[in-house]
Parts: sequence; structure tokens; C-alpha cells
Amino acid sequence: MPPESRARLDQWKARKITELGAEGFKLYQQNIFADGRGFHTAVETVLLGSFVDKVTVPRRNKGHWGSLQGVFKDISDVVSVEERVSHPFLCYKGVSDCVHSPGRDAESGGRVFGAVNFDEAFAGETCRSATAAVVVAYENGDPASIVRFNYNLMRSYWALWLKRLYQYWRLAAIEKALPKRKE
Repeated sequence: MPPESRARLDQWKARKITELGAEGFKLYQQNIFADGRGFHTAVETVLLGSFVDKVTVPRRNKGHWGSLQGVFKDISDVVSVEERVSHPFLCYKGVSDCVHSPGRDAESGGRVFGAVNFDEAFAGETCRSATAAVVVAYENGDPASIVRFNYNLMRSYWALWLKRLYQYWRLAAIEKALPKRKE
């Protein structure tokens, strides 16, 4: 996480703790995580074939759920949902939210893009992803935004990811070579 983002997150957390107290913040955070898990489970259930109107959604996510209604009808031929993927040569892992058939966008993040294309779990699949999309659902129920990444954009993000991964492995090697700190 970039330092500026970490600083903003820490400032937000400090304000919330001041507002709610330490225990109140802990409960607030637990509720947010529980709602997030419930929402992801509901989305996964629909992507795996259940009818949208048959799925239970956490009360606080009703707006987000309404926001996604136009998106669900455009996704078919789902190959995997919440699939753990790994890249066998670059030694990293990730989770793809949703991968569906060729000719459509693969709902996966930039770094997961490479793992989906190389993971043995997808060996033999006709689903090699050249594009991706990020779907943003809104709390107020406005129609979701879909940010699409074409092949050229995915290649540029893949190149950025490879640079970051290289930096990580260099740092890891340096730290491994350093003597252990005595505490």
C-alpha cells in the first residue's frame, strides 16, 4: 500500500476510534467484515447460477445489491468464482473473483490476470483471459460502474506488476541475506 494511502487509512481509523471508542471501533469493523463476507457470498451464489431474487443479502448491502442488478444479466458461462490461483514460475498467489467464457471480460484484478492464464487449475480451459473488468457497486443503489481493461491496457498493468514483483523478490533476498536482529 502506498504510504499516502496508509496515512489516510490510519487517520480515518484514529477518527473512528475517537468517535466510537476502541471497543466500538472493533465492533464496527467486525460488522463491516461480516457484511462484506455476506455480500460476496450472495454475489458468488448468483454467479454460480442461483436466481437473483432467491439470494439473501445483508440489510446494509441492499443498495450495493441493487447496483449490481444490471451487471448480473451480462455474465454467463462462468468458469470459476473466488478461485485461488497461482503463477508457477513467478511464485505468487491470488484470488480471481469471477472468470467467464472467452469473448467476454474476465472479472479479475491486474495481478491475478497472469495467474489465471498460467494456473494449472485452468489447464486445458478454453478461457485464457486477454481482458478484464472491475465492477464498482454503489451503496445508494445507482447502477454499477464497469471499468474495462482491453488487452493493451492489461499488458501495461502486467508489466507494472512484474516490476513490483521483481522489487519484492529483491527485497526478500536482501532481507534473507541480512543477519537476524536480536530483540
